[in-house]
Amino acid sequence: MTSSVALPSLPALLGVPANAGCLLSLDQVRHLATLAVQCRPADLHARVIFGGPLGDLDEGIAWGDTWQSAPFLIIAGEQSALALVSRGEGERFRCVILSDPERVDHAMMALAQFGDETLSLPEMAAPEPQRAFVAALVATLVADRRLNAVDLHALLPTERRWIELARVFGRCSDLPSLFATPDLRQALHEQRVERALIGTLSADQRQMRIIAAIGGKGPATVGLQGRLVSSVLRSRRPGSTATAAESGLDVKGQQWLGSSTLTVIPLQRDGTLWGLLLATSQRPLANAARAALHGLGALISATHGIGATTVGELAPLTSAARSPQSGPIPSAPRTNGVGSSRARRQAALASDIGALFERLSDAVALVDGQGRLVSYTSTAGAALGLGETARGRTLVESGASCLVPLLSEALMGDGPVEGTVQLPGGGRASVIVRSIDDALWSFVIRLAAEPQRAPSTPQPKPPTLSEREQHETFLSNFSRIIHVPLRELRSLITSVPAAGELNEQQSRLIGQVVRLNSELTMLVNDLLSLGQIRLQTLEAGAPLRLDLLIEAAVGLQYAEFGRRGQHVTVDLAPGLPRVIGSEEGLGRAINALIDNAIKYSPGGANIRVVARHEAGNILVMVEDTGYGLSEDEMAQVFEPFYRAESAERAGVSGRGLGLTIAKAVIEQHGGQIWADSRPEAGSTFTFRLPCADKDAAEG
Repeated sequence: MTSSVALPSLPALLGVPANAGCLLSLDQVRHLATLAVQCRPADLHARVIFGGPLGDLDEGIAWGDTWQSAPFLIIAGEQSALALVSRGEGERFRCVILSDPERVDHAMMALAQFGDETLSLPEMAAPEPQRAFVAALVATLVADRRLNAVDLHALLPTERRWIELARVFGRCSDLPSLFATPDLRQALHEQRVERALIGTLSADQRQMRIIAAIGGKGPATVGLQGRLVSSVLRSRRPGSTATAAESGLDVKGQQWLGSSTLTVIPLQRDGTLWGLLLATSQRPLANAARAALHGLGALISATHGIGATTVGELAPLTSAARSPQSGPIPSAPRTNGVGSSRARRQAALASDIGALFERLSDAVALVDGQGRLVSYTSTAGAALGLGETARGRTLVESGASCLVPLLSEALMGDGPVEGTVQLPGGGRASVIVRSIDDALWSFVIRLAAEPQRAPSTPQPKPPTLSEREQHETFLSNFSRIIHVPLRELRSLITSVPAAGELNEQQSRLIGQVVRLNSELTMLVNDLLSLGQIRLQTLEAGAPLRLDLLIEAAVGLQYAEFGRRGQHVTVDLAPGLPRVIGSEEGLGRAINALIDNAIKYSPGGANIRVVARHEAGNILVMVEDTGYGLSEDEMAQVFEPFYRAESAERAGVSGRGLGLTIAKAVIEQHGGQIWADSRPEAGSTFTFRLPCADKDAAEG
């Protein structure tokens, strides 16, 4: 693909400061781009775009004149996201790697303004595969001899924590010594993991030999069976269960698990699934914690993983076989980002199935593992109300959301799945779902005959909706309607090319349009979340440990603390009673308060999170030494869309809803929240929640 418009500075479009990053030679930039492409996982729908003097990359689309702009590389897809951007400084380039999927999406949208052809954008990377991709890339860069002198902290400013972990892991001789390091134990503790086992899989993947354990001795071997393990092995994504019976472990494994929640992390290297990491916790882990554990698994695999399964004899690689000085991790051959054998098999499948579909008159639809419609017969399209543009879209986007529950069940199960669905246009149908090579799923749809009704049978009137149900229906409809123009705006931004040469100011304006579209989408999502929170009740609340939620929230922000040079301390009283509530809601409220302290405190500031028991309540305080608030500002700080003067001074962008949502959550849980602050003296945000068993807590 060529560009008809001179490409402006991508770092400027993405808001990267002029002095950010590290200086690299052109050979180092080329080598870095090659390693990034090699590390990315297989993803048929991903985009790889490069520009500047990177024309020797094995795959991807060259963008514009390769010798008239600074080198850049963008990898965008559901499995991985990365933007390597640079500015020229003499004969070298100041480079930064952005690993936030949202910023990578911004980069793709900016490029869409400068091409002769329409650039279709894939979905943003999911948290779990993205974390694994970044961890594997960090491990590769740390181990690469040609990048030993590179300042990786400047190159990857948001990945400081993972860089340090990769260095520690690379110095360990084997998995037992790795599991004995305080760094790994701390990393697991930050994600609320209490005990963990790691082991290698047998050739038939029905047994795991335990190599190392944390938090107590584990069994020598564990038998593997059941839907959870099967799903993890098939999807190669983490899975969790709260009951031993559903864990997929044998009797010895269930005895080790006890009453804890199990999270299973797949371990793979060079496309080979070689082992599992089993982690226990008090409660099911949040998605962010599971993504972080998936990243740890990828880091372990990159430094100590096994590249090929050996029947009957599986042993971890030692430091002699894999040392930090041994060069980059080898990668399997790729064809457009997919292993060549798998690519050939999928291409043959697609060809055979395409020929078959031409001859089918039955209602059949073909869906991939990400829930996208690969193909469907005209009969299926009529039954599901699919339009001409449904191919390539997800089941939800295409209007065939009635098939989503069956696809989820098929992804979790081992055999065919049968069920009955309500069709979008009315009527019901029986559906059979079968897996094709664990890559595609076929849906065979049979319409159910409508029962004959007597003409005289009166039709019952629909029940009157309560006020609460009316509000919920309004929110649901509003969400569906408002996201349509937002998607159209995004499509317009990416499909209408710019005309003529743009100066720096015009280029910045395009970048602002791209960012504002994402900001508007996030604003709508926040407003919908606020409305849903205010409608929720605590009828389905469960006993929760606030200390674990606080540790998880702080752990998620360690990279940001490091990037800003801020110091965080956590002071949690031992034996805190539990509270009744929603883990997702309270986690979001705590995250909002910590995020607020980070944003409104300068570099080097101190942030302290305290939790203690006080008269039948749990008291949580988030203290900072930031810019502070005046008395007038404190009176409005929880109001929707309110932005204090310090926000302008600190250059903090936001939507003014984080503290509003936190207040709504706390009050929904029967608590109170307030703020104490003085200008230039920092702020303290405090909330109080009643204990689950107030009498026991007071006793």
